[in-house]
Amino acid sequence: MNSKNVKLATSLSAVFTGLGYFYLGRTKKGTYLFFAALFIWLAIFTDKSLPTDPPEVQSSKVIIHAVMTLINVTLWIYGVVNSYKTARVINEMGTKNCLFCGQIISIDENFCRFCRKAV
Repeated sequence: MNSKNVKLATSLSAVFTGLGYFYLGRTKKGTYLFFAALFIWLAIFTDKSLPTDPPEVQSSKVIIHAVMTLINVTLWIYGVVNSYKTARVINEMGTKNCLFCGQIISIDENFCRFCRKAV
């Protein structure tokens, strides 16, 4: 499996929720997060209070927008942290730690290239 750039995956997710998953090849998860965040932002920006709305309607819209923004920020944080962790897991697949020196070596190696002992 090809290794992935952890910083790039994290940065893409920081730009917009779900983009890092597309880079990592997790398109289904990336699509769900991307469109969930997109629809929430569209709902927030298109649902404006009218000047003729009663004050209780305007205040309830403010509360709803605040909750929707909190949900979107939570999705964003989840996307950034999880794409970082996913990239790390992808990079660590196919490796193991040497029993003697603790260095990371390929799972196919029979000898550690650092301490020269059989593993």
